[in-house]
Amino acid sequence: MAEHLRESQASPRDAANALDALGRLRLEHYELCEAFAQYLPKHLDQFGPKDVVGVCTALGRLKEQDEASLLAMAGLISMEIRHYSIRQLAEILTAFARLRVRESSLLQNTMEFCAREVKVQAHRPEDVVALLSAWGRLQALHVGAIEETSSVLMKDDGSGVLESLGPTDLREVVVAYARSRWACQPMVKAVGDQLSMLEGTDLSLLQILAPVLVAFSRLRWPHTRLQERTLTTLQDLEETTRHVEGEFEPISLLKGDIVVAETYKRMKQERMQASEEKERKKRSEWQKEQQQKLLEFLKKHHFNTKDVNGVGEVKKRFFGMMSSYQRPLHKAAKEKNVEIILLLLQYGADPMSKDSKGKTAYDYVESSPLRARMKAVYVKSRANGESTLPE
Repeated sequence: MAEHLRESQASPRDAANALDALGRLRLEHYELCEAFAQYLPKHLDQFGPKDVVGVCTALGRLKEQDEASLLAMAGLISMEIRHYSIRQLAEILTAFARLRVRESSLLQNTMEFCAREVKVQAHRPEDVVALLSAWGRLQALHVGAIEETSSVLMKDDGSGVLESLGPTDLREVVVAYARSRWACQPMVKAVGDQLSMLEGTDLSLLQILAPVLVAFSRLRWPHTRLQERTLTTLQDLEETTRHVEGEFEPISLLKGDIVVAETYKRMKQERMQASEEKERKKRSEWQKEQQQKLLEFLKKHHFNTKDVNGVGEVKKRFFGMMSSYQRPLHKAAKEKNVEIILLLLQYGADPMSKDSKGKTAYDYVESSPLRARMKAVYVKSRANGESTLPE
């Protein structure tokens, strides 16, 4: 095919098809591309819209920056733009965007054409999205074109975006606005409202919401629900991936946007403070429940509620010659009430104190692990200072 192109023995359609096949297969062929670059200037006027689309798309897929060929194509498109459909222009500009070739006259002509024809021509919503995306990537601005093109993506009554548009399409539209530094306000509001209602907390959802939030920030367009939805999802994902080595960091999706990053930092601090306060209240309530259990135990067995080491009721025998008594810790040990044993130790009960029989609480505990645990709790309570029961 390269030889045929050099000798001008191939038609423009054959040349376009050959390049298109290479592009679809992502196969680089320097000799064929070089031959096409020599062939194009001689036969440029013979290329039709389909041929031009095939060539531009192929060069975009191959990332073949043949600037001379692209500029020649741009000139041809500008002269015969009325013969091109919205879909074809979208494919052409997408190829230019991939190659980062910004041909000003082509952009101006296509945007002016679309401002007039986008509501007249039949087209698919995804083609309009691709067109807006390409304009954004090329940082092209034409208020009329953006407004008119965006309007066809909304319902006739202006109540929202077309149902056929998915979350990815909506993301592309808003990101394109941010790149062009101009936005269709009804479209931006509708996109924000719809995306903020998406369900889920996974990474795929965040990959939709985060770029949209960054785009909103750059457009100076606040959307409270979308911001809260995005940053909450981000924080939830950070919690799940914090301890996983080599895991993707969700915060990188914010792309270093200072405003969004500061908002996220503030929100994260507020959430952490709220979580700490909730945990503090929960711990306080638990402590009150534990204290109440201990007080009920002491009252039930007639112990002094102000002294966990005090003796209980003294029983006299043999005409007052002998007496028996016990302490709260001994009683709990006899009843094998592990919870009360540990609570008494936390509140300063001495496990070495003896009852009337000369026995310590350890003597009534059969389990060696429990005795070891009692010692550990007692040592810790002594180190932390004895807690006191409420009046």
